[in-house]
Amino acid sequence: ANFNRLLQNVSDLSPTLREWMLLEGYGRVLARPALSIDLRELGIIAILTVKGLPRQLHSHLRGALRVGVSPGQLEDAIHLCAEYTTEERILSALAVLRNIN
Repeated sequence: ANFNRLLQNVSDLSPTLREWMLLEGYGRVLARPALSIDLRELGIIAILTVKGLPRQLHSHLRGALRVGVSPGQLEDAIHLCAEYTTEERILSALAVLRNIN
């Protein structure tokens, strides 16, 4: 739902920008073979946790669950970020995860 809303908002701004975003941002980047999709999502989740971006984190946590990452693995990934961010951001990320499960 959030992704579709994002696509619509970008399309309202510029249909060309929407196509570029899909091709470059999602097509080429997420399709790179070096990392599996589950590892890629875990990396993104770590970055979003450290930066304190709960809305984007919510979407990527859901995506990670859809590709087979377990809730326990997600919780562990969030806890691993504690050395690199504030306790407040860790607790916020864990709250986002709890609201999904």
